[in-house]
Amino acid sequence: MQSDYVIGCDKIAIKNKKLIKSDSVLIDLNGIAQGFTSDYIAKYFFLEEGVKDFMIEIGGEIHCRGNNLGNGWKIGIDSPNNKKSEFAFVLNLNNISLATSGSYRNYYYNDSVKINHTISPKTLEPTSNKLLSTTILHSNCMSADAYATACMALGLEQSKVFLQENNIVGCLIYIENQDTLSYFSPGFSSFLH
Repeated sequence: MQSDYVIGCDKIAIKNKKLIKSDSVLIDLNGIAQGFTSDYIAKYFFLEEGVKDFMIEIGGEIHCRGNNLGNGWKIGIDSPNNKKSEFAFVLNLNNISLATSGSYRNYYYNDSVKINHTISPKTLEPTSNKLLSTTILHSNCMSADAYATACMALGLEQSKVFLQENNIVGCLIYIENQDTLSYFSPGFSSFLH
């Protein structure tokens, strides 16, 4: 796909509280919008009002604080290949945010080929890789949301390296020889319920 648009954070600048960019640069915040909104609601509607225990979910992006009646918040991670709405894992969360991105809900078919909704910033084409789902745990939901989306674009092997090199806690669910498998970065197992 050829495009007249340019890609990269180095193509924009903020000076004197103004965004500077050329017309060929588009800014798409979809990869962080739900996470940002979860964090915003947590800060301005709950934390600033003294609420200590709450869970906010917006479009699958989750911001957990405190506890749920003395226990952690039990959050289910969907099984990408299961149409019965069963969970691949259940997590026990306190004071952490979670975001999941996947190729198993937002897609369409073109001539019997399944087309993923995640677009590669390098090729401007839908991504095509082994990943079905990426779940990221982080101190803020916006970062979790951004990292989950980035992993879907990176693919399995690059995501493993990215998570390890940046000490990001996450789970990658992928397909290998028609089997659904999971990779946990260091620290993820400690959140399993």
